[in-house]
Amino acid sequence: MRLAPIALAAFAFGCSTTPQGAGAPPCEGEYPQSGQAPDAVEIPPRVVNPSEVATALAREFPASAKERGIDGTVTVGFEIDAEGRVAEVCLLESSGHRALDEAAYRVAPIYEFSPAFSGDEPVGTRLAIPVTFAVR
Repeated sequence: MRLAPIALAAFAFGCSTTPQGAGAPPCEGEYPQSGQAPDAVEIPPRVVNPSEVATALAREFPASAKERGIDGTVTVGFEIDAEGRVAEVCLLESSGHRALDEAAYRVAPIYEFSPAFSGDEPVGTRLAIPVTFAVR
């Protein structure tokens, strides 16, 4: 599969290092941040199920973190295949709170994407999405 790196910022969902045993493996390779979409991808993938993702984020926000007023952002790396399916997920940057990192990793498989295109050809790509858990 040919990969074309791009970045996508979805929702009001960046940060520090991977904590030991956070559940998500650390990312290897390049996962560009927002605003660094190269020429290789003319049409980037889009999240096609934002309401399902928002519901999963609310459901997975750890109650213990909410009760203590802990919030944060986890940057998750996604490898998307040429059909828009999530092929791999990894942890790019930790929130600094293991429970939030693990929650973001549990939400990641919920994401569904449209395919990315280079010309008329669908291509696989990687992207980084900041996932934010905010106490309201």
